[in-house]
Amino acid sequence: MTQHDTEETIRLTLARSVEFSLAVLESGQLIVVASYGSRPWKSHFHALETEITIFSVSEPKNRTIVAGSGGWLTFSSESTIFFHRKSDDYWWSIYHIELHENLEENIAHRITPPGLHAFTPAASNDGMYIVVVTHRKGIKFRHIEIFDLKSERFYLIRETLNTNTHH
Repeated sequence: MTQHDTEETIRLTLARSVEFSLAVLESGQLIVVASYGSRPWKSHFHALETEITIFSVSEPKNRTIVAGSGGWLTFSSESTIFFHRKSDDYWWSIYHIELHENLEENIAHRITPPGLHAFTPAASNDGMYIVVVTHRKGIKFRHIEIFDLKSERFYLIRETLNTNTHH
């Protein structure tokens, strides 16, 4: 982390830990990462074995694991985290966590349906939509779609622009 006013840089990751897919709360007070902890990165994205870990910028060594096996994080508000992971039915899916004051009470809920792969969420600040990459049965390429969280409906964005390219 770099302080803009002083240009001082402070390391937030722990020594000998593998962490990536950083997301910062809008207030800048909390950070969530996909973490292997002190385990070495296996460099194989099909076997995502990271833990969703949250910590305060002021106390980066004091960490709480809020979900197991997940990655590519995004916040949509001060209390909602979205991430992807492989579900028990083997479909890559988007999950969300509503943060409680006691971070250890958080439960991850699947929000995208089975029958398509969904990854790499980016959330709107108002919490109404997420943008995801999807890979659907019978379609050769991945496409970008908007998922309306209220209606649980997908809206294609990129397929109509270039159907024969991964997005």
